[in-house]
Amino acid sequence: SCRTEKNGNMTTSTLLFIGLFLLVVQWTCGVHHACKPTTRFLVRSMPPRTYLLHIPSSLCQPSENVSHLPSLSHNIPVMIAFHCMDCKTPHEYQKWSWLSDQYNIALAVPNGIQNSFNAGICCGKAMERKVDDLHFVSDMVADIKMFLDLESVHVYATGFANGGFMVSALALQTPRPSWLEAIAPISGQQFDGYDGIAPLPIFMHHSIVDDHVAYNGCCGDNTCCCGIKERLNQTGCGGVDEIFLQWAKINKCEGVDENAALPPIPKDTTKLNQHDYPTCFGPQKCQVNTTLCRWIHKHTAWENEFPMATEIVAFFAHHACEAVGHGKWDVEKSVCTCLPGWATSYCWHKVPEEQERVVAPVKQLSTTSQRMGNTARTKQTQKPVVSNSGSQWWAVTAIVALVALALGYFVAVKKHEWAQPTVPQEEVEATYIPPT
Repeated sequence: SCRTEKNGNMTTSTLLFIGLFLLVVQWTCGVHHACKPTTRFLVRSMPPRTYLLHIPSSLCQPSENVSHLPSLSHNIPVMIAFHCMDCKTPHEYQKWSWLSDQYNIALAVPNGIQNSFNAGICCGKAMERKVDDLHFVSDMVADIKMFLDLESVHVYATGFANGGFMVSALALQTPRPSWLEAIAPISGQQFDGYDGIAPLPIFMHHSIVDDHVAYNGCCGDNTCCCGIKERLNQTGCGGVDEIFLQWAKINKCEGVDENAALPPIPKDTTKLNQHDYPTCFGPQKCQVNTTLCRWIHKHTAWENEFPMATEIVAFFAHHACEAVGHGKWDVEKSVCTCLPGWATSYCWHKVPEEQERVVAPVKQLSTTSQRMGNTARTKQTQKPVVSNSGSQWWAVTAIVALVALALGYFVAVKKHEWAQPTVPQEEVEATYIPPT
């Protein structure tokens, strides 16, 4: 009877353990690995580096528009957002993650060395140690391509302050990475290195009262943070207007020459009205979109949020839809409608004739929130959702787990019934063998 009792306990424990184990496996494997913020480690970089990756929720749930092409859901743009010096990666992530879901764009937020990036002229410990952050970004893009199993990678980059310098440094590489499609630097641009650069869509933002990175350049009487002024000479220090006009020439905008000028800046900035800013403008006819927005915010106002974050992501999405993909972008509705024969969010994939359909899975935003200069928007929180890929596997696993638990419970009940004394108590005690 001792052996029977022991085997009964073993059978019950085994079944219960199997059931619980399968439930844990179902939970951890059934939830898409990228449906929530994922920290990726790059051991190839020296020192080893990390970045935060966010995948739009559309990849974690079935879409009726692409249900016949499940593998194509990974054909999405990638947006990189660089934080400022001494800023935190989670704060930069919060600026953009909700828009990643809205616009169906993957988001990568790299971690700087001691919260800084080496963008040549700026900034912090990364610059002092001469960290190769451009190589780190290339490794990160390669890791994203592998991790998401992308057929091709199309990257859009934005960044604030030190992050803006980093974005500009990416764009001015020679040769420039083939995966870089457009940039949106905020309060940070490179001061030289524009000769021989190929056209690139750009959406620049800078405050005319910036007290960290002066709008008119970090030379002369202007004071800038992070020792930028001390590392510049007079010939390499241009103001934002001058830098923007260089981009206008690079992007082959009509009417831009050595005599070109932008609207004047008021001399007395203390009397400016916040409601009149930002003011956004650019040449009318350029090979690619070239836009500058002037602000009157203090530098530190944008560490945790940016008022035109929506417009920046829409700028990227527009390019992904029409310049990279085969679609038509609706500016008011923020929707990419595919031309006949093309599918996926940004119309990057040619489909057979029998499967042709117009695809526009990008969620619509309110018309007013898309107009330039409107800062009103509503952040939407997304709950983690279950991946559609492999759904049959984890459904079967869940059933098996429940069956195992049910069997474990059944055996436990029966064991309890069998254990009820059917012989006198003395006989049970006589057959008991204490453990040795």
